[in-house]
Formats: sequence, structure tokens, C-alpha cells
Amino acid sequence: MKKWTIIPLVLLSAGLVTYHFVMSSKKEDTQTVRLVTAKQDCNPVKFTCKAGDTQHAVTLHSPENVAYLKPFKMRVAIQGFGQEVIEKVNVDFKMVGMDMGLNRFTLSPVLDEKGNVYYVGEGILPVCVSGRVDWLANTHIMTTDKHYEAIFEFKVAK
Repeated sequence: MKKWTIIPLVLLSAGLVTYHFVMSSKKEDTQTVRLVTAKQDCNPVKFTCKAGDTQHAVTLHSPENVAYLKPFKMRVAIQGFGQEVIEKVNVDFKMVGMDMGLNRFTLSPVLDEKGNVYYVGEGILPVCVSGRVDWLANTHIMTTDKHYEAIFEFKVAK
């Protein structure tokens, strides 16, 4: 190879390696805080479910039934985050012990008439060929310095 083709390749490789190390160190710096649900059998499809610790609270609610392959609405309310800036809120749907692919949905902030901010979005679930209906809604709140996670159990209507 000629000298003028090797130099750009070396510079590109060095840039990619540097980017990888910067991004991986940034992820390691982010602390994950697990917010525990107050009621283990709360189904966010039928009720507004809440998880939290002594400083933070997250509620998840779906106002309509959740059925396979049909879009459904979600709403997340967040309390107690004070000075922290919320960068992103998403809900990741998983099934325990079974890989159902990536089912992550990013929610958008909405300001209500009282000045409260909550996050809304729409999700859709794939059909489980084994017939299982038990799911976990992993709700993630990313702030500038921490990652908060609240996990809610729910069942899909048959």
C-alpha cells in the first residue's frame, strides 16, 4: 500500500479506538439506582403503579388494555428529581427467561395544564409463540449523572 493510503487508515483507527474508550468510560461512570415497586402485584395496565425510594418516585400507567401486535399508550410520571436534568425516559419490555428481541420505546415529555411534566409514548409487543403473557416493563430514567430503573410486572390480555 502507498504511504498516503496508510496514514488516513491509521488516523481513522486511532480515532475509533479513542471514541470507544471515551464512551465506555462514560457508561462506567453512570450509577444505576434501582427503584423498588411498592406493590409487587400492581399491573400498570389496570392501575397506576408506583416505584421509588426515599427521594424519587416513578409511576407507570397504560390507560388501555395491552394486547399482542396492537399499539398501546403509556404514561410515566416522575417525582423528586430536583436539580438533576432528565435526558431520556424509555420503557423496555422483557419476558423473564425468554429472549423476545428489543422492545424499547422512548417517551416524550409533555407539560400538563398544571405545569407538571410527564412522559408519554406508544408501545407494541410481539406475540410470544409459547403462549406466555407475563412481561416486565423496565422503566428507565437517564439523568446527567445517574440511571434510574423501575421494573413493573404485567400480563398481556389474551
